[in-house]
Amino acid sequence: MIEARLRAAAKPDENTYVVVTFNPWLYQDFEGARSALLQLVGDEVLRLAAKNQPLAKKAKRILQRINLLRVVQLGGEAAATLYTGIPIGSMGKAVLKMSEFLGISEKDEDANTGDTKDDTSRVLEPSPSVLITPGLHPEIAYDRANELELLLDQIRNVQAVGEIGLDGSPRFIPHYMEQRRLFKAVVARCAELGGRTLSIHSRRAVKDILLELEQHPGYGIAVLHWFSGTPSELKAAVEHGCWFSVGPAMFESANGRALAANMPRNRVVPESDGPFAKTAGKPVMPWEASNVATKLSTVWGISTEEAVVHLEDSGNQLLRSIS
Repeated sequence: MIEARLRAAAKPDENTYVVVTFNPWLYQDFEGARSALLQLVGDEVLRLAAKNQPLAKKAKRILQRINLLRVVQLGGEAAATLYTGIPIGSMGKAVLKMSEFLGISEKDEDANTGDTKDDTSRVLEPSPSVLITPGLHPEIAYDRANELELLLDQIRNVQAVGEIGLDGSPRFIPHYMEQRRLFKAVVARCAELGGRTLSIHSRRAVKDILLELEQHPGYGIAVLHWFSGTPSELKAAVEHGCWFSVGPAMFESANGRALAANMPRNRVVPESDGPFAKTAGKPVMPWEASNVATKLSTVWGISTEEAVVHLEDSGNQLLRSIS
């Protein structure tokens, strides 16, 4: 009803209304919903402006600003500090600095939105310690399914992909078949190209994850991120040859500690999963991935030094397979 009234009131030479539909219940919290809504509005404006070159350029600048805001709101001042390389005490200063890095200004008429991986590559200077990988998270598969072809194209030029996978938890089960379609396509593409290292989300979906991998031999190496399955599913994943990335937040639960204790030590690598993962109510920062050695030493019954050696050996082995 509202859409019809707005369209009837539209005057092409004076004003035009754009109507988008959005379901906030698909997201875990307010910030996630707000971020997705910003992206949805930006994508729709860009689509409608595609046939008008001057308008399209302005729309692309708007979308870049939306992407900037998403980075800031998701990561807060800590994320802004990481992106700018300077201590951030004021979010306004952070936004300004990040805008400079992204090349966003009123005079920038040739700005383009590109894709997430390329945008990230432009923000971060090349580093031998940083590997930027494209992915399509299962939690946003329903909203971003139209990006599948872009992802499949990007896989050709990278050695690692992620985060991808399946999520069978109640919040995301309504779109589970769409998740499976996307995941199947990505795994098949990796097998077609000779194999890639995959960072895989497998919450309440381990059985289906392993089934898809088995149906596409030659896909590469599967690294199961923050594994939370059952002991029998862990055993099946180990037998399949999977690796495991473990972060500090995984040790917050008894189940997480028990799973980590039984993972093969030569196939475990550390991760932070920050700023989304939290410990003691605070976001985990990238440098806190090193804390994993201390926590693993406890569940493995070895010294922290020995745990560090295990993680370094595993990490180097995985890096060699990627390169």
